[in-house]
Amino acid sequence: MKKVLVAGIILTGLVWWFWGRTLEPVQVIRNQLVALQAGDDQQAYKYLSTDARRSLPEDEFVALVEATPVVRQPWESTFLSRKVENQTATVSGHITGRDGHDYAVSYTLVRENDVWRIHGFQW
Repeated sequence: MKKVLVAGIILTGLVWWFWGRTLEPVQVIRNQLVALQAGDDQQAYKYLSTDARRSLPEDEFVALVEATPVVRQPWESTFLSRKVENQTATVSGHITGRDGHDYAVSYTLVRENDVWRIHGFQW
């Protein structure tokens, strides 16, 4: 009985360690979605990494947002696929739009100066 209990505790600890490491990167994604929903494109753009901002000027980012209405009015977001390796996180899942449709999304985030930033995304 003790072995089962210890195994359960270890398994729970491993799951929490894995899931807990991904909470911060996922929160960055959700913060960007909140900014986009509020129409604050400038704030949403700030969640991008330095390299991402270099390769995607702000006006092109705004045009991409305008071409992808689901990120303007998300109903909810679910990110079940999460992985952190060293300074890179990959997160994918679905955004459910107000129209009830699910849209697949994926993100790559990097740590810059101890802060997670969105390096790449696909909506």
